Amino acid sequence: MNALQIFKHGLKSSLRKPGSIFATILILVVPVMYPLFWLQAFWNPYANIGNLPVAFVNEDSGVYGAGLEQQLRNSIDVKWSFPGRKSADSGLKDKTYYAVFVIPENFSQSISNVRTANIETYVNGKNNFMATLLASQIEKRLEEQISAQIVQNVTGKLPGGDMVAAFAANPIEGKQIDINPVANTGTGFAPYFSSLALWIGALLISLVLGRRVDKSKLLSPDGVNLTLGRFLLFACAGLVQAVLLTAIIYALRIDVQSGLLTLAALAVSALTSIALVSTLISIFGMFGQMLSMFLLIFQLTASGGTFPTELTQGGLFIALHPFVPFTYSLNALRETISGVPPDGNVLVRSLAVQIAVLTGALIICAAVETFRGRGQTKLSGRELILPQGNS
Repeated sequence: MNALQIFKHGLKSSLRKPGSIFATILILVVPVMYPLFWLQAFWNPYANIGNLPVAFVNEDSGVYGAGLEQQLRNSIDVKWSFPGRKSADSGLKDKTYYAVFVIPENFSQSISNVRTANIETYVNGKNNFMATLLASQIEKRLEEQISAQIVQNVTGKLPGGDMVAAFAANPIEGKQIDINPVANTGTGFAPYFSSLALWIGALLISLVLGRRVDKSKLLSPDGVNLTLGRFLLFACAGLVQAVLLTAIIYALRIDVQSGLLTLAALAVSALTSIALVSTLISIFGMFGQMLSMFLLIFQLTASGGTFPTELTQGGLFIALHPFVPFTYSLNALRETISGVPPDGNVLVRSLAVQIAVLTGALIICAAVETFRGRGQTKLSGRELILPQGNS
């Protein structure tokens, strides 16, 4: 049987019964649901920081604590509450509040005596680590507000005091210029979660559709045709997933720089993932499934999809960065989604590396299948000869 016949055999097996059709639909849809739900849920979390419940406790006996409390009561930056100290401490433990800010009793007195005053910030890292990072940012804002109030009190009576106060409170203002701006968290993480979804999709495709290509029912396929026929079947499923992901990206209203290039990048990433995963499973069987998951875990860290690899501990993941497929899948998708305009050199290089990996994986798989086929032919010949020799 040639590759096309093997492909048709696998396709018919996948669509023969309602159960098979349902399983095929699941492996196409389930992997792409992960980026859909995650990106939609955390589309722009910083825009929703006003929903974060935090507590402010003013124990100050002077004017500065009261002045800050009055400002915060009119603020919508976060969801401020103003409980007593005991209620605030209890709320921090049971997640009623993610942070508690306390102005101590001697706060105003310290400022009046020209001593450093402290704002006490209490967090519970066990409840949510990201909330502790946000609490640090909120504390800095409170410090800035108090500093501005102090400067205003000191300089307010001077000629041009308001201008002096404004300058003293904020003498330097940084200006960040983003040459390739990313609108929000969802857009920034779309390449990462798309690559992850396609790898998981490749694993499911190889496991489920691989069973549809039953070697025992094929008429003496050689290794090359078996590999290509199986890959054609898997590739069709992978391309469907790439199309679904492109549709999801547009449904989420991600500002894509090039829709066609994004689809092409997703398609190449899908085919590369399928070639690698199916080759590992074809060669090593169940151990290949474990290797595929192990490779996924390494790629999640070494690709730089979340934090830059330079921030990882030790040099292992930095060294692995140029050798994992996710690196090039992410680079390609970042260019097609957020590149203004897409950098052609980076895009072409990223796609070329993935295509080279895809081709190499198929060649290795075909070689192994060919070697196996010859071994089985020799074994079958011996089995036929031995009984005749004993008769």
